[in-house]
Amino acid sequence: MNFPAHAWTAHAAGVAEPQALLGTMLPDLASLVAVRFGDQLPAAVERGRQLHHVADAAFHNHPTFRTGVASLRSELREAGLATGARRAAAHVGYELLLDATLQWHEPARVAFDAALATGAGLADVLDDDAQRARWVQLVIRLREVDIPARISNIEEVAERVGVILTRRPRLSLAAGDLVPLVTALGNAEASIATAAPRLLADLVADLRNHDIAGG
Repeated sequence: MNFPAHAWTAHAAGVAEPQALLGTMLPDLASLVAVRFGDQLPAAVERGRQLHHVADAAFHNHPTFRTGVASLRSELREAGLATGARRAAAHVGYELLLDATLQWHEPARVAFDAALATGAGLADVLDDDAQRARWVQLVIRLREVDIPARISNIEEVAERVGVILTRRPRLSLAAGDLVPLVTALGNAEASIATAAPRLLADLVADLRNHDIAGG
């Protein structure tokens, strides 16, 4: 899952403490700016970070996700995308399309913003000035964008997939890959939206089974 879905499902499952909710997003956010958090995190943030891994495991093993990504990979293979690019694009593309299905009611929006508001304080546990600067800049940038309200069209989603994959040269899209990716994501959009409520409900239930509301 991408970080908005992590925050959404955790909040729906009962995670209300801002630092814990931030922790559920932390691995994704840290990877965006090549920041590595060690084991000196506040207890609530660390609890949230563990929940991130619980949610990711449930998501990646869910039949709905596995079937949807396999379908995307198959279409991208037929379009001629290289193995690494099609696998990564199918995975990331599915996650971004899932983000667009999230229903951000006001309590969830407030909780999301409150979680990000605690983010800058984590800079103190980072090892060097460069990482601290990148992290704080990311938090500032995210707080300036109304992420729950941002809805991208398929072309923008495909472009975002391309940008994300440039961080991994072996997975990057080749020239000409963007057009078939737009087509494949467009074909998958309706089925992902249809399947999302059940998938998200299952993920929320899985987190609740881990007694995440307390602690």
